[in-house]
Amino acid sequence: KISRGKVNLRPSYQREYVWTVKTASKLVESLMLNIPIPTMFFHEVNSGCLEVVDGKQRLTSIWSFTKGQFPDGTPFKLKGLDVFGEYNDCSFSELPGDLQERILDHPLNVHTISKQSQPDFVFEVFERLNMGATQLNEQELRNCIYQGLYTDLLCDLASDEHLLSVYRSKQPHLRMKDRELILRFFAMQRTKPQGMTSPIKAWLNEEIRENKDMTPQEASEMKELFAETIGLVWEVFGDCAFRPVKKDAAPSEDDVKGLFYRDYFEGGEINVALWDTVMYAFAGRTAEEVLPNRERIMAAFIKLAGGKTFRKLLVSQPKAVAARAEALARCGLALAPHAPLRTTTVLTAALVGLPAATTMEAQNLRPCPPLGRDSAAALQADFPERVSAAPAPNGSSTGSRHWICSGGWNSRWRVAARKSSSVKGRSKRSAISSRFQSFLTPSC
Repeated sequence: KISRGKVNLRPSYQREYVWTVKTASKLVESLMLNIPIPTMFFHEVNSGCLEVVDGKQRLTSIWSFTKGQFPDGTPFKLKGLDVFGEYNDCSFSELPGDLQERILDHPLNVHTISKQSQPDFVFEVFERLNMGATQLNEQELRNCIYQGLYTDLLCDLASDEHLLSVYRSKQPHLRMKDRELILRFFAMQRTKPQGMTSPIKAWLNEEIRENKDMTPQEASEMKELFAETIGLVWEVFGDCAFRPVKKDAAPSEDDVKGLFYRDYFEGGEINVALWDTVMYAFAGRTAEEVLPNRERIMAAFIKLAGGKTFRKLLVSQPKAVAARAEALARCGLALAPHAPLRTTTVLTAALVGLPAATTMEAQNLRPCPPLGRDSAAALQADFPERVSAAPAPNGSSTGSRHWICSGGWNSRWRVAARKSSSVKGRSKRSAISSRFQSFLTPSC
């Protein structure tokens, strides 16, 4: 059935194949000894195919051994056998015929969840069955529970070429650590550093839960934002991106030209705190803003990040995140106001498709929230002299428009995101107008 495509070993809620050669070999040895293996659970989908809910690692190991290689193409030769030690370093085709037949004929105990069952029931079964297995990390659990376009987007972006280069890897992380970093990036864009809450797990759960049913247009915009941001970070920092800076480093712009900047960075894995701060600082920037200033940005960042005060802030805590963002702003690394993410249920500010920031500054114009038809009608009625329409950017959905307001307002972008999906009729219009009025009010 696997050969005929009737059994899906890789449903989206499952983690990747993570067993070692020795672990897989031990399972094969159990088959050679006619030892029963634990029950597997399949789920029947509408197409008539079966998805593996529980038992992917076991079934993939058996299938890989009979085919001679693991999913990544690595040859599968037995390692660490105890009873059949003489067959260590043997492939399936090199085993005696009777052992081959014993493996192929070994009965598998399988329970199938019918396609009439509720989808949430499948994930409930998956979570409960895995309580006693290799413990899933937080991102693997999110991938199981919050299925939708968001999880598909994270999976897609984990293969971004610049992210892989920054990770110094040729393939996405098997335990989805890269997907959690991407999720942190989007959560930070939506809440800003000041909106980050503790525990971090709950903050990230809320981000993916509230937006798992995003539209394809929103997913496309988020993909573009991430790709542009990680691309700019790579152009500036290369594979030293998100690595800690050596203590008290203070190079000049000339010192960091070419590849000499590498001397100022420590090795090792990506620092999550630096990921949050650097990605937030670069989001929404353009190559024209960043690349001509590469050496200036590099030298300023190294001097800041190598200092004693900043190094103490390299922890994943809300107050530390906000403090790092303010430190970057003070040293000139915050190049322009951010463009928070847009969703169907919140009012946020956006720069996409509007004139360049310098042009808008000269004209005393500011971008307003992207709005639906009802919200736009409310603003036109209540603020006829302050609000006008701007052309929608290429690729925008027909249901949204971008607006420009004239006059002063809070230039620090302190626009509270408020859900409005539960507000109806006139009360909805009043709520929108009230929020927009606070958006227009200058800060003290």
